[in-house]
This record gives sequence, structure tokens and C-alpha cells, in this order.
Amino acid sequence: MGNHATLGIPSLRLAGLFLAGAVLLAACQTDHHLLSPVDQPGSEEARLASVRHQLQAGELWKAWVLLVNNPSDSKPQTELLRTVESQLLAFWETLRSDPAKVTKANEWQRSLADAELVPKVEANVESLPTPPAAGGPNEWLKGTVTVIVNRGLKLERGTASPDIVIGSGFFVDQSGLIMTNEHVIDSALQPGNATTKISIRMPGSKGERVPAKVLGWDKNHDLALLKVELHPEYVFQFSNKGLLQPGQRLQALGSPGGLGSTLTEGIVSALKRPLLPMGDVFQVDVAVNPGNSGGPLVDATGQVVGVVFAGIQEFQGVNFAIPATIATKLLPRLKAGGKAIIPWLGLGLQEDFKGLEVVYVLPQGPSDWAGIRKGDRLLSLAGQSVSEIAQAQGKLLDFGIDSPIKLDLERGGNALRLWVSLATRPEEPLKVAVDSDLAANVLLVAFGIDVEDVGTPVDRSFRVVRVLAGTDGEELQLSANDPLTILDWTTDLDHHALVCRVMVKRRIGGYFETQVQLAAPLALRQFL
Repeated sequence: MGNHATLGIPSLRLAGLFLAGAVLLAACQTDHHLLSPVDQPGSEEARLASVRHQLQAGELWKAWVLLVNNPSDSKPQTELLRTVESQLLAFWETLRSDPAKVTKANEWQRSLADAELVPKVEANVESLPTPPAAGGPNEWLKGTVTVIVNRGLKLERGTASPDIVIGSGFFVDQSGLIMTNEHVIDSALQPGNATTKISIRMPGSKGERVPAKVLGWDKNHDLALLKVELHPEYVFQFSNKGLLQPGQRLQALGSPGGLGSTLTEGIVSALKRPLLPMGDVFQVDVAVNPGNSGGPLVDATGQVVGVVFAGIQEFQGVNFAIPATIATKLLPRLKAGGKAIIPWLGLGLQEDFKGLEVVYVLPQGPSDWAGIRKGDRLLSLAGQSVSEIAQAQGKLLDFGIDSPIKLDLERGGNALRLWVSLATRPEEPLKVAVDSDLAANVLLVAFGIDVEDVGTPVDRSFRVVRVLAGTDGEELQLSANDPLTILDWTTDLDHHALVCRVMVKRRIGGYFETQVQLAAPLALRQFL
């Protein structure tokens, strides 16, 4: 909660949201998504040609995935597989010989071990140190800062005044690294915005400010890392104790309204709140206010268990924090600098009582290339059983970009194992889907409405096949065989939403025609 907003999550289902936009008629057909090499009914020769093309492009893992997901005993494929695996091992040896690429070499070693190309070696994971027992609130407060984002001047009724955002932050490194929320400093990330200046105020200062710069950021998890040129008196450590429990007592440290060195106390109210594009957050009744965003939530030992990011001002004691487990995984990516690189599979998923169903596959995305299909059920990811989208998203953070990952699926009642080479997750996956695919295909992941053609591309008429539980389609009381026509289909970049206006004839409503406008966030959390 920077000073400019109490809840940094816009409501994208406002009935009053109105947009008009041109619609490409062809985009509303329900033709199947573009065929990936593994789907194409061509010969083995064509597949091997695709593998050679990937090798020339330096996409070693993508070439390997294409071969192992389409096994063949033919001599040409066997020889080509040996060539690919030889190049993978040679590149890994190159990484191992470069001290500056230790992290990348370790990622490759884990991937090669999963692929059974090298022996599996247990990682030597160093446990996080525990702060000294003598440390208490007075010490913890020395590790917190007030984050000040000066956005220049704003004009109101002809009068100029400073446009300032206030947030909180805390030191995570002795070199002067500070964690805060991305939404606190997002104005400094806008292209061409040279007027925004970021600084911090240390506890006990008399107003002095220390210049700060943004080192790394991630909108998906609303986290950012700042760098200042000083050595803090106290550095926080993240808790590695696992899941919190409702009723557990916590303390919040921050700068509500700019009042630095403020400590409040409360309990964990609830877990698994789906308020961000990736991962679940938890709810607390700790008193936090505008200005607390980016501050730490700590347990009785002073270890960080969460990062405050939002609250609902209209409801006292309803506030939210990002779990330390997520912040810990994001920290190395933020330290790398720039926009954090987050891996993804290019899948749209739906949670139900059975687990996770694939409801969308991005054309030419990693999963499309691997041969995953709409209707498959995702059972496990890298050997870990998954039944929730946030759980699967968190597991992906253990892997680097281009790493192959093993998926266990169910297709038509049969078990299936496929490998997928990870790619970089876009900040707005739904926009990528809209730009890459047909509107009728995107309806299912965006609004939970599965349709098929009943007319021509010109009239954009469809028939509802099914409606997913807990989605906009269910709220509209749509059911199978209801007629549906897409009237308008556009992306609103100002509100970061996909807006669709449809005409429906609901069987439940006596088949009376009704125009309805739907909206879904472009950073839709159903994507993995």
C-alpha cells in the first residue's frame, strides 16, 4: 500500500466498464490452434528437419524435447538424439569452466540429471541463518526504511504540488539491498519518465534522504529490489519454516503515512488468497495503512514471514502479504537486475475437484511445442504432485529459462509423460493469447466459456459447449447449447483488461436475447 492506493488490485469486473473497439472477424473462428511440430501429421523426416533447425538456432533443449516426446527407433532419429545430447553435455562443460556462470551451470546440471544424462547429485542447500536471540523490535526497526518516490509536480485546479508516493522497505543484504513492492516504485519504471526520483529515509533521521535506484522488479509477485550506498545496522532474514497457520501472531514494521519505525501486531487471518497473477498471498488483521506497502511481517524471532502489499481501507483488519517462501525464490532473480525473468509453460489451467485441467495451450508456446493438448490433466510437475495453480507456479520458480521440465499428465484416462522446455513468462499472458489466437479459443481460459461454431466467421455465432465452475460464464447462468454471439472483442491497455461484449440467449432465461460485457485482467492468474 503505497500512498497512492490502498488496494493495488483493480476490480476488472465492473459492470460500468465500457469500451468500443474494432474486431477482426477472422479472430472469432474456432479453428484449432496452430499446429506445433509434434502435432503435425508429417513424416519423421519433417520432424528431424525441425530438430536440425532448432540446433542451428542454438535451441538445444527444444530440439531434445521434440525428439524425446516423439520416440522412434529409426537410425536417423537415434543418431540425431545422440548428437543433441552430446552438444548438451559439451555446453554444460563450457558453463562449468566459467566461474561467472556457476548458477547457470548448476541449473543445467539439475536438468541433465532429470533427463538422466548425468548422475543426480544432491544439492548442498545452506539453511538460512537465524537472527541472534538478543535481537528485538528495537533492532528490527533499524533494518526498515521509508521509501519516497517523488514523481514531480501535479496540477490541481491550476495549482502545482509535489506528487509523492510513500512506501516501506527492509534491508535484505549488507551491501544495501532493500526489498519493497513493485507498485510502490512502478512510476520510475515507465519509459521516458526521467522526473521520478527514488530515495529512502532511515530510522531516526531528521529528514535526510539517501538516493536509491531500482535494481530489479517483478509485477507478477509485486516485489522490487532497491540499492542504496550504505551499510545497514540490521539485515533481515527470511523464514524457512514453511506454511503459516491461522491465528499465528505477527508484527508489521513500516511507515504508515510516512511515520517511520512503526510497529503493529496481529494474527494470520487466512491463507491462499488469489490476489496476484502468480502465487497465493495470506490475509492478516495486523494494522497496516497507506505507506506500509513493502514493509516486513515478522514472527517472534524477527524472521520475515511476509511482505505487506495491500489492504482494503473500507474494512478494518483486512490486509494482505506476500509469503516469505515466494520472496526467497524471487530474491536471486531480482538481484540479477532489470525485470525479473519468470519461467512459464504457456498453459491455461482450471482448478476443479479432480485437480488441474488444461483449458488453453498458447499456439507455438512451450507446451504447444511439447504436444500438450486442451483437455489434458496436469498431475505432477518435475516429480511433484500439483493440484492448485499457485502450487504449480511456485514450483516453476525452482527452474531457469530454457530448462526442460518433466510433466506427468492424464489424457483420455491414460498416463502420459512429456518434457517441456521453459520460456520467459510475459507480464500479461492473456494479451499474448489474444494477439496469437482465435477469440473463441481464448473464451474458455478468460471467461470459462467453451464454444463451437454454428455459423460463419462473418456473423461470429457460436454454441456453448460447456461452462466452467466459478467463472464469469457460470455467473451469467450459461449452459450447454445456449447460443452466443461475440459483438466486440478488444484489449483495454489503460485498464490492462480484455473486454468482450457478447449477445447470449440463455435457456434458463427463456432464450431472451441479452447483451453482456465481460472483462478479464491481461495478467490472468490461470496461466502457468
